[in-house]
Amino acid sequence: MQKLLLKLLTFLLICYTHFPITAHAQSYTLLRADSLFDNGHLNEAKALYLKEWNVDKRYSPRMLLKLGYIEEQAADIPLALYYYNQFLDLTHNTQIIPKMQELSEQHHLKGYDFSDIEYFFSLYRRYYYPIIFTILLIGLPYFIYLVVRALQKKKWGSRPLGFLAILGVVFLLNNYDVIPDRAIVMEQTCLMNAPAAGAECIENISEGNRLTVLGSEGTIWYRVLWDNQTLYIRDKNIKIIRDSGQ
Repeated sequence: MQKLLLKLLTFLLICYTHFPITAHAQSYTLLRADSLFDNGHLNEAKALYLKEWNVDKRYSPRMLLKLGYIEEQAADIPLALYYYNQFLDLTHNTQIIPKMQELSEQHHLKGYDFSDIEYFFSLYRRYYYPIIFTILLIGLPYFIYLVVRALQKKKWGSRPLGFLAILGVVFLLNNYDVIPDRAIVMEQTCLMNAPAAGAECIENISEGNRLTVLGSEGTIWYRVLWDNQTLYIRDKNIKIIRDSGQ
């Protein structure tokens, strides 16, 4: 019992000291859910939190932590890890990583090695529009400079290449998803060698493992990276981690 209380207090400390709920997320439903959670009525709190997320499209880092905690206490480890991953993707707070790695080790799960590159990618996804705007601001004076040189009938030399490079970066970032998604396997299933029901099953994968999603194939398949192999999994068997909710 003391260990359980210690876990709860640890998570609430992270919640309240680092991530206050934003004004748009403060609603009667959420306040009621918080009250139920604080009083130990986890299932009732969960129902209200999910209403905020799925119906009203409102959620906060604190709510994601609490949902993860609720699912962990219910022994639904895949769903707990899904919410903790969502929390990390939304906040970039690495304090949650040891908790996820602890759960993955206890349940013999793979895919929870977090690199600096993944952290950088998550920041890029979070600040996508400011990054694009900054690149455009850098390119604008360069463009004006080239126009002035053209009006003065001066040679450009190789200078346009720099401007074309800036435009190329903006086009790439704006039209292609260059950052792979991550996904949690929600039920035991087969990883196939092709996106078809009759394809060969390469490996059985259990729920809770974490995959790199490379892209979609058709309407019901995803192409994923697992143990350095490109394989395929049905969409119904995974939850993709994104900071926009479910």
